[in-house]
Amino acid sequence: MEAFPAIPSGARVGYGSVSTKGQLDRQIAAFTAAGCVRVFTDKKSGMNAEREELWKCLDCLRPGDTFVVPSLDQLLIFS
Repeated sequence: MEAFPAIPSGARVGYGSVSTKGQLDRQIAAFTAAGCVRVFTDKKSGMNAEREELWKCLDCLRPGDTFVVPSLDQLLIFS
């Protein structure tokens, strides 16, 4: 059995973290425009380290996929 898929999917997978519905709508539109086939979002304060959807997103990524975020500060986790 191979460690990687024989044919990488090349899927674009998006992740965003928002605190308002307006932010979510804008991010979903941006992910759609970027060609993301899956989008994960956490709807919590930026200071909240509990980002269940981020961990789900990272878990679903496969070799050849592209991880899309609206800005790198979406990935900062404060402890």
